[in-house]
Amino acid sequence: MKIAVIALALFASFAANVYASDGTVPIAGPKNTTVADTRETVVLPGFERDKILASMRRFLKGTQQVIEGLASNDMKMVAQGARSTSPQPLSKASLKARENCPKGCNELCEAMHGGFDSIAAEAEAGKNKQVILEKLSGTLQRCTACHDTYRYDMRAGNELPALEKP
Repeated sequence: MKIAVIALALFASFAANVYASDGTVPIAGPKNTTVADTRETVVLPGFERDKILASMRRFLKGTQQVIEGLASNDMKMVAQGARSTSPQPLSKASLKARENCPKGCNELCEAMHGGFDSIAAEAEAGKNKQVILEKLSGTLQRCTACHDTYRYDMRAGNELPALEKP
């Protein structure tokens, strides 16, 4: 237990220092080496940022399940993994926050959800692995594009004006 607490404290310390206050990201190399983070910052209330990050984790877990299903020839698992990425219902505050996101960000999100829906449909129809892998590759390209282009941050005070928590 003591080791777990120490490990958690070290991880938290590392995680807190990933981004410097000036928007640079430390990289491996000589001491104090950083690279500028040039991604577009999407500012959201903390609770909305947390929802987006949870959604990203669902994409990752769903992708892992799709790959595991493909590796074991289990199309039911492939479909379940793809369906597990379905979007959660949006509250009025979530819809309002989404209006504050860049158009391209919303388009990538919708395309990713559509890609996973297509993967599920292909698996349920018994399509071969190659078709599903091609669709998964295209979907993951959208994930990568989003991570390369956008970064989610919270406004100071943790809230945007005129938004209420659900």
